[in-house]
Amino acid sequence: MRLLRLPRTRSAGAPGTRPRSASRFGRCVTALVTVGGLVIAIGGTNELPAVGAASGLQAETQQQGDCRPYVFIGIRGVRVIPAIDSGPTVDFLENKVIPELQDAVGSENLAVQWLSATPAGAYDPLPFEQVFWSSVTTEQVKRAEAGIPEPLTGEAGLPPGLHANELNGAKVAVDHIRTQAALCPNQRLVVAGYSEGAWVLGDALADTELRPLYPRIDKVLLFGDPMFDSDSPAVHAAPGQGPPRQALGAAARALGPRQPSYVPAELEDRSQSYCWSGSGQVDPVCATFGGRPGQRASSPGDPVTPQEWAGAMRVCGSGIEIITQLADCGHLKYADGLSGSFHPRRFDITVSSTTAGWRDTGLHVTKGQTVTIKPVAGSWTVDRRMFDRVGIRGYPADTDHAVAPGCKIADSGAYGQLLAAVGTEGSDVADVAGVEFPAHEAAGGTYTADADGTLFVRINDQDRCLGDNVGLVTVTVTEEVVT
Repeated sequence: MRLLRLPRTRSAGAPGTRPRSASRFGRCVTALVTVGGLVIAIGGTNELPAVGAASGLQAETQQQGDCRPYVFIGIRGVRVIPAIDSGPTVDFLENKVIPELQDAVGSENLAVQWLSATPAGAYDPLPFEQVFWSSVTTEQVKRAEAGIPEPLTGEAGLPPGLHANELNGAKVAVDHIRTQAALCPNQRLVVAGYSEGAWVLGDALADTELRPLYPRIDKVLLFGDPMFDSDSPAVHAAPGQGPPRQALGAAARALGPRQPSYVPAELEDRSQSYCWSGSGQVDPVCATFGGRPGQRASSPGDPVTPQEWAGAMRVCGSGIEIITQLADCGHLKYADGLSGSFHPRRFDITVSSTTAGWRDTGLHVTKGQTVTIKPVAGSWTVDRRMFDRVGIRGYPADTDHAVAPGCKIADSGAYGQLLAAVGTEGSDVADVAGVEFPAHEAAGGTYTADADGTLFVRINDQDRCLGDNVGLVTVTVTEEVVT
């Protein structure tokens, strides 16, 4: 796709004022279409580069204080022994999830950080063998195979050192997230944890210190969580599997489910917790047997049996000196089939009528992806001396015709309309799509991208004509969730 640069129209009139006449800007554009009141233009200066192929890409890590529009904060889980790490890797957060997010918002718009050390301390997940080969775990497997009720609860029901390590990790996570949010007050957060890291993240989010940050968290991703609770609305079925199984995670079984809820109620609609529990592929870390009576009444899937759990632990290496089946371990299955649906879903952006250039939303859209743009607050005018303020649909036809011509970016649209463009730079547009508004502007409209690129917005008024403008608007941009 060849993309055309839109030239700026110049006039002999005084800077910042509306000229008596000017050349039509619309003829410089390959195509600009207005559908239902919002003009959409797509383009850029060059062929758009491909980004985010999820094929073992190693994501570059940024330091705290990197204030790109989005930050991914990941918390890793159990460390697999390098000599036997020949199957699906536990580092799939880096190799699968991050590339998908980079593809969703643009790699240039996503800072990547991993929980390691802060002034509050350091977090280092336990090695695989310390969890799966511990004497506590091995004896639990033997009892489950024999049908003997599990007598151990509390700390005694967990591998030695695991809970203490997790509690320290939660403290470090709270400090990391609070520090990053303070350094970058306008940044949106995507947080994710795997295995012990999911437990750490869940406890950190339950900490009251992070409650003020909930509105800025766009997505919470949990995989193989030892505190998994199948009753939670945050639980999602893995692709290709039936309903989530009735189960508690290993830590929830020993310590009791997290109270008052598995994830904070305010974050449930933005959280996705996965526990691999297909036939013969149960993740024994998040899908154990037992639990308190009646705990899982709302879960539609079958309960996990003690024998099924014990068999899954054996496959993952418990009590086996030479591992030959690691690739079949349910705790390492997430890299096989989980893809899509990890995108941030909505965010607010404020656009000024007096600021030159296009406003970068920070959202990377792909061809065919749908976004909704809905007004939240504010209004603006293209001439504070002559015309009242309007919303993002712009002026009605009778008023639009009364505004001095020559200042529109999209000639077929109304003055004051919110324009949207997709490209690598705000001044570059090409292929066209449209947003269709219903009768009431407040309901918002949908826009389906005709090309890949970053979404930009601005008022339908050229830079040289902004001097008599006033006002700003805030809109919510919601992207379609790809599954």
